[in-house]
Amino acid sequence: EAWNLRYSSAYAIGENEKDNGNKSDGFLAPAGTYSATLYRRMDGEASPLDEPIVFEVESLYKSTLAGKSKEEKDTFEKEYIATVDQRGDLLRTYREQKRKVETLRVAAQRLPASFGEVDADLLQMQDAILAMDKMLYGNKAKAAIGEKDMPSLNDRVWAAAGALYGSTYGPTGNAKASLAIAKSMLTDIEQQVAILDTQINVAYQKLIQLGAPEIRGME
Repeated sequence: EAWNLRYSSAYAIGENEKDNGNKSDGFLAPAGTYSATLYRRMDGEASPLDEPIVFEVESLYKSTLAGKSKEEKDTFEKEYIATVDQRGDLLRTYREQKRKVETLRVAAQRLPASFGEVDADLLQMQDAILAMDKMLYGNKAKAAIGEKDMPSLNDRVWAAAGALYGSTYGPTGNAKASLAIAKSMLTDIEQQVAILDTQINVAYQKLIQLGAPEIRGME
């Protein structure tokens, strides 16, 4: 199989990620000199089959504008990867919190008495989740009818990614601005997630005191 002119992915590996056969799915490799060696893997051991070969990757056409420096490209790539990994960590925490809030709703319905004691707390947490959903993914109702909406965190991240996946030119001004906004949005959402985490713990303790059954994983 021929090289697709992309580097290996540098993103953090997810706990459920599967082997893709060593397929390169990272950023585009710029023009330059590269080397390759063919290996054989057998019984857990790898051995070279031949000497390394050196080859040149050339641009198909000459760009009108000079590309960004290697240092600027590398800095932007590292910043982008760190932001994407940070978003991944945030999403895992956020999804777990959504699950917990839904479980709290079930626990509230099983209260032996004091009906409605935590309804206001649950409603407040649900409103917070809806607000964060819009920041993360956009307004689903508007998207369903094609109405324009404020760019979401994912929109900002994808806008920044265009400078890495679509060409080897380097980060444009728009890409840098999108990444900066994405980082700012991440900070805002992380703060909201921390507040929601406290609200969840307080609501759970209140439910336990009112006689609700324990929730596994929240003891």
